[in-house]
Amino acid sequence: MSLPLRTMAISAVIVVSCALLSKFLFGFTYGILAVVIDTLLLWPAVWLIGWMAPGRSSTWVFATVIAGVFVLGQSAKISLMALPITFGDIVSGVQLIRVLHGAHLVFALAGCVVAVLLLAWALRFRKARWYALPALLAYIACLPLLAYGLASLAGPRSEGASSASVVGEHGSLTFVFADLAQGWRERWSSVDEAKIDALAAGHRGRESLGGDFRKRNVHLLLMEGLWDPLRLETYKFSRDPWDPRFRRLWEQGGRSTVLSPTFGGVTANAEFEALCGLPAYPDRVVFEDGLDNTVPCLPRMLRERGYLTVANHPYKAKFWSRDEAYPKVGFEQYNPSGAYRLDDMDGAFLNDRSMYFQTLDRLNKFDPQRPYFAYVVSLSSHFPYDRDRAKRPDLVTVSPQADLLQAYANAVAYSTAAMMDYIEAVRELDPDAIIVLFGDHAPVLGANPDPYVVSGLKGEAGAGRSGLVQMSSTPLLVIDGQKGAADMGQIPLYALPSRVLALLGPGAPKLPYAQVTGDARSRIFLGAFLARKNRGWDACTTDTPDCRKASKQLEQTKMLRKDLIQGKQQFLHAANQAWLAKPVAMQQNLPYGACKLGVQNWGPRTASSGKGFNVQPDGSNAIWLKVTEGRGTPILMIGEDEVRVTLAGNIASAGFDNPQFLTAPGEYPVKYRCEDEAGEVSVGTFVVTASP
Repeated sequence: MSLPLRTMAISAVIVVSCALLSKFLFGFTYGILAVVIDTLLLWPAVWLIGWMAPGRSSTWVFATVIAGVFVLGQSAKISLMALPITFGDIVSGVQLIRVLHGAHLVFALAGCVVAVLLLAWALRFRKARWYALPALLAYIACLPLLAYGLASLAGPRSEGASSASVVGEHGSLTFVFADLAQGWRERWSSVDEAKIDALAAGHRGRESLGGDFRKRNVHLLLMEGLWDPLRLETYKFSRDPWDPRFRRLWEQGGRSTVLSPTFGGVTANAEFEALCGLPAYPDRVVFEDGLDNTVPCLPRMLRERGYLTVANHPYKAKFWSRDEAYPKVGFEQYNPSGAYRLDDMDGAFLNDRSMYFQTLDRLNKFDPQRPYFAYVVSLSSHFPYDRDRAKRPDLVTVSPQADLLQAYANAVAYSTAAMMDYIEAVRELDPDAIIVLFGDHAPVLGANPDPYVVSGLKGEAGAGRSGLVQMSSTPLLVIDGQKGAADMGQIPLYALPSRVLALLGPGAPKLPYAQVTGDARSRIFLGAFLARKNRGWDACTTDTPDCRKASKQLEQTKMLRKDLIQGKQQFLHAANQAWLAKPVAMQQNLPYGACKLGVQNWGPRTASSGKGFNVQPDGSNAIWLKVTEGRGTPILMIGEDEVRVTLAGNIASAGFDNPQFLTAPGEYPVKYRCEDEAGEVSVGTFVVTASP
């Protein structure tokens, strides 16, 4: 068989095999057209690899790795997160690995290492045929445009269709590279300044700052993964996973909800919407890739009226680039992990009760003559829902058995109880305070089985459009001082900042662009287009007046977003409010330091020269550490070798890939230092003995 035919057959066999495994392992179905298109896109690369590499095994390995990531991996992500792989996952994937620990971290890193090593082995080209490399690179460079063209030829995307359904129809490789091409098109397209000027008409002057109003303290609480598990009607809970006080107060407020832009993760996009009143990008993280300018968001508008604006999140300041994004949206102070005693950990995260009451203690020390805007992001109910079970045993059991759902139910039981204790303490100290609580996204609950699929909210047998709305909807609780819980209905998350400012009454500041974004009729969720219809929401599958209005509003909002966060901010100039685009300073409070490692015990402490010790699945030699406190990114050093330390509550680890200290017998000092700092702290001595 000739090389072109052989590589075509290899490509087809591998893609079909991955598609069948997708159906068997994850219940995700690729159509025949999707398999054909993916095979055609993979084949030229496999053909060139087969020509350049020695032996047929290289083509099999290369095709298996690529199809495994893009076809099988795609279905795995869809089953877990309900959203396909995109190039934006390069950023979010790295961030996900950073929050994993223990076995989850080991398997994730091992998988990445194995894939890279297999690709490196497959790409060991024969010297005489290196001349074909430019052709391979040229084909890869053209893949986005080719995929975009094939996706167009395969047929238009049906209105209201989710991204997952498009993958099933057009193929995984087609979706990923066509998505990249679409992203390029959107990023480098210019903003129509005439249309921006038209949007700015009627917004000229400084009226956004308002006039006289009663300056009440405002608390905005983002609770990680807060969603109502009782929507999973197939499952029975031994008790309500939510604290009964929260359930009661939420129902008093009319069971209000926000429609989140994300599912299972990317909290930063939910933050952007809740703070700035603009829809987030559906395929990339705004804080990481997009927020180039200073924007007059909710914190900035309150800051201009004399408020102290403070962000509180007991995690790494650089995670999701919050240390760079928060000043751009108007925060005056930021309290990351270095501002908190890490005295009660749930896995890698500070327990919510400790976080809330350390935050409350700090708020009570503010100048009582100055109003404040306190923004708090919680962590205890973050995937993978680790918990200090000695302090917080199971409160909820689930039937039929679903381990991850039960872990989540217990995590949210403790988190809602801590949150309600905090809210009650705030209301007792400040009865007139405005308190707004919302969930950032629905939680990841596993894939075998997937509780959302079992309960009919997603999947081929799911509830379709109504299921999308339920999965997007997270609880919203608004307490308007002594008036109590307020009914906000069901609104997209980006409508929330304007609602918060409106609670302050006449004369309160407004977002400069509120009249453009205030008529919040649209929501992009999991690639589907949802529109407001009367008081409810539904996916747009037909051309209706409601969908046309929503589509027009969405296009205006997207144009405004690009102008404000990445463009020349023509809207602010046209409205004579360009001064709101000027950068403002932010102070990070770090009383406990950004980096620290209190080592109580560690090991192993000996090894034989030339031999590995405590070898991990990825081939590294691991040192374990029991720590009294760990924060930031410490660096562990043995002799001349140094690696980053991975922290997970009271346990830490450091993996050395090819340690030089194992090459010769001797005693090697063990020290640690904090990243970007010169000081070193001695931990002990590692002894290398001569091999027998």
